[in-house]
Amino acid sequence: MRFCLLLTSFLVRAHRESQHFAVQLDEEIEEPPPTIVASPENVSNVLGTLDVQPVRVHLLAGVYPNVTFTMRRGAPLELQGEPGTKVEFLAAHIELEELEKKTRCDHELMLKSLQLSHGSFQGSCLVLTLTDVAVEAVHHTGGSISDSPPTVALSCKTCLRSVTIQRSVLSPMNLGFCGANVTIVDSAIMVQAPRATGHGPDVNANLGLITVVNSTLANSSLYAQQGMVIVNSSMIGKYSLMIDGGSQTRIEKSHFGACHGYCLMAYASTTEETYLTVVGSSMQTATSWRGIGLHVEIRDTEVFDVHAPFIDYFPDSDSVSEGGPLALDLTFSMVKFRKVWSAVHIEADHWKVAMHDVTMEEVTLAGLSLQSRDESRRGIVQLRNVYMSSVLGVGVVMDQTIGDISGMTCRECNVGIVARGSSLNISGVDLVGKHKQSNGIVLNSAHLEANDVRMTNLAAGLLLKSSTVHLEDAFITDNALGVLPVNTTGTINGLVYFNDAADELCEAHNGNRICPNVEHQSVAMQVHHAKALMLSLLACLVATISAVQGLKLLYTEKALSLRMVLWMLGCSLWPVVMIGALNVLLVIWHAVQEQEGKQRPNMEFISPEKKMMVRLAVLLLWSAGGMLYVFFDVFLHRHGLMLSGDAKRRKELDEKKAQLKDRLDNKSLRRRMQSMHQELFAALDDRNKADSKRIFQEMKDLAEEEAKNLGGWFEDQRKVYQDEDAGARMQKLEQIASQDGEAVQPPLKDHYCEKEEAETKEAVEVKKSAVDALWTYASWLRRDFKGQLGQLLADLNKFSAKDVREFDEKLQLDPSMHRLQHEDGAEVGPHLGLLVASIKSKERALAKINTDYQEDFKAGKKKEEPLARYVCDFLRATIYAADPFALALAFHEFKKRFKIVRVKNKFANEKLKTEERTNILVNFWVESGDMKQIGEVQFLMQEYLTAKSIQHMYYDVARAKSEDELFDKPIFA
Repeated sequence: MRFCLLLTSFLVRAHRESQHFAVQLDEEIEEPPPTIVASPENVSNVLGTLDVQPVRVHLLAGVYPNVTFTMRRGAPLELQGEPGTKVEFLAAHIELEELEKKTRCDHELMLKSLQLSHGSFQGSCLVLTLTDVAVEAVHHTGGSISDSPPTVALSCKTCLRSVTIQRSVLSPMNLGFCGANVTIVDSAIMVQAPRATGHGPDVNANLGLITVVNSTLANSSLYAQQGMVIVNSSMIGKYSLMIDGGSQTRIEKSHFGACHGYCLMAYASTTEETYLTVVGSSMQTATSWRGIGLHVEIRDTEVFDVHAPFIDYFPDSDSVSEGGPLALDLTFSMVKFRKVWSAVHIEADHWKVAMHDVTMEEVTLAGLSLQSRDESRRGIVQLRNVYMSSVLGVGVVMDQTIGDISGMTCRECNVGIVARGSSLNISGVDLVGKHKQSNGIVLNSAHLEANDVRMTNLAAGLLLKSSTVHLEDAFITDNALGVLPVNTTGTINGLVYFNDAADELCEAHNGNRICPNVEHQSVAMQVHHAKALMLSLLACLVATISAVQGLKLLYTEKALSLRMVLWMLGCSLWPVVMIGALNVLLVIWHAVQEQEGKQRPNMEFISPEKKMMVRLAVLLLWSAGGMLYVFFDVFLHRHGLMLSGDAKRRKELDEKKAQLKDRLDNKSLRRRMQSMHQELFAALDDRNKADSKRIFQEMKDLAEEEAKNLGGWFEDQRKVYQDEDAGARMQKLEQIASQDGEAVQPPLKDHYCEKEEAETKEAVEVKKSAVDALWTYASWLRRDFKGQLGQLLADLNKFSAKDVREFDEKLQLDPSMHRLQHEDGAEVGPHLGLLVASIKSKERALAKINTDYQEDFKAGKKKEEPLARYVCDFLRATIYAADPFALALAFHEFKKRFKIVRVKNKFANEKLKTEERTNILVNFWVESGDMKQIGEVQFLMQEYLTAKSIQHMYYDVARAKSEDELFDKPIFA
């Protein structure tokens, strides 16, 4: 620890020695003047013998009663004292002959490190510098400062060329410095006995500039003709600043303490403009301005505890000229007013006031009081982001003024805005009261263009007389009175609702009712909310009675009768009322959300949507009695009614299906084909080849012709699908790519591959035992086949809108537009149906093997044996839908869950006939444990499914290659 202290001491000493060495080096470089040592005894002789060379007089410690001397031309003099050096009286003046010369002269006098009681300086060529000088107040012993005579401790008999005060503390009884330029740096001036009004300023820069930096001035008066620069300083006590004529004044990071009256005054001449800038300061004094050509900018400043208008402008009417400069150009930016009488008071012509990011709190009279005396030379006010709170008077008063206000909040102001004979452009203004004791905007003979104005919790929102108003996006709610116009024209658009007495109370003027048009956002809001509630309660009562009777007829045979229509009309009163109430609530809620979404600061209001929610709750409670009756009398029997409704809807779909079948079914031709089929069976049974071939060919011709007729319907139906949503839904099906692959069942065990002779005419060798094996495997797998497909359909029918958007962002499933019909044995959901067929019969499989597969085998197209392995539709199912998009979605999900072997998309195959482009055939693996087999699923449209039952009868005949294929069973039964 001791070592650390020693090291620190050493470092501090080394630092001081380095600084001392640096000072010595600077002094050596500057070549200081020769130094003469003087004492109290010989100081007069020393100063009396000075020549014209620069001299430094070193005053030894002691008390110097009187130091009087005359400055010579071009002889800079420095008086530097030791610690304890005190001069009771010091007088310096310039020789008279030097003052009488017209040429430029410089006489430099520096007082350094002295204690001074009285000082007197004379000479317009004198450049005076006080450095590290202390001046103490001198008064009679035993007395007080107030008892001392107002003698001037430091005075200038004439205005010096310049005065510089640095690192000094001046506490004189009085002060009388005068210089062309005065500079005060790092000093404190505390005048003990301030001069009375009219006795001249303490610091006077009659021709130049006063500069104050890092200093404190108490009870001091400053006067400058060319402006002031005050930086990081304080003015306290009974101080005053006077700026006269054209000047550049800047006040930065300074404090102006509490001062009674106008302690900062500026006067602008008619020839030069005056500029004042206040930045980063705090002020507790009022300011007074006169003349024209005043440019004032105040930024980042706090003004508080001022008992007069902070800026009070008195025009100089004699100096105002037509087309001349602005009388006053006033700009506020990031300024905060607190506990002031008023921020700005102007009664003049041709002025401009701009405020940006300004806050006013606890204002006694008016935030802004602006008046133009001449209508042709109106003043202009521009307000941006101005916040006013607790204003006992009026936020903004404008008389014959042009106003542009944006982003203003007036909270708990007695009156927000008052304008007479003015033109206003308002945007983003909040006027918020408390206990409905304030008013919003009062206009008399004014013109208002406004957008986005909010007025809440006020006694009255808009008070208009003989004015013109165009107000958009208004939010006038929860006031005692919304709009009170008298002899006023224009439009008001927005939310004007939930005001206690009236939303709009138009008063007659000279027997005429001239009022602005209030455009409500909802028709229901044109009725006052209290009257609207009573009418709504009555309508709900009528609707409840109608609902009871109407619901009893809803699922009956008389549901479409005239009586049902009348009951439904009566019942519709309730939804009309509720929709109206909900509409008003949504309008109000939307308006509130829009206001909150604007994210303007200082937003406070009572949400009107809460009041509307209460009224909506009253309506619901009023309807509760009737709803309870509906519940017990109708809802408890809902199951029977719903079953009746379901049966009716199913009947409608069945009738639609039957109508389609009747439209497609050529009954006369079918009866003829049935008769011919019986004749063919008899001919084949009698082995009559001639008759069987003749009948077969005739049936084939008729079937092909009817197939062409059915093809026209398929073409028309396809156009219907393609016309929906500009073909987007059908395009989803057509975009499914076909997948080539050879569908072959897994190899069979050897004992299933023994050859037996077939019971056919050609005695072709077939593997009947293999067919039996595949049929048996299919029987064991059918449960899993049906279960897996059933689970797929169940999941698809539960798809949410989010799941659908993952497949397509634009298209949606709508079961109300695409109603799915029931099929015998089918599993039906809202979007898709599943029809699982029985296992393909062995006979049909053998017929397929004996014809198509055997020919392909001989041609070398099929090489696997036994040929029964190419039969891949023992397990068969159909997935159908009324919506092409639902069918495409089903295939998309199907592809994720199953291993697909082959896909034939006939929808996209343009080589096929239109009547053949009706489905997608998919072969896939059906697996359960170690057992697996290829099954087939057909994706089919609902109308095609209905038409297929008719089409297949004729297609079976048209595609038959011999009459023997039509022998097994009746087709047209």
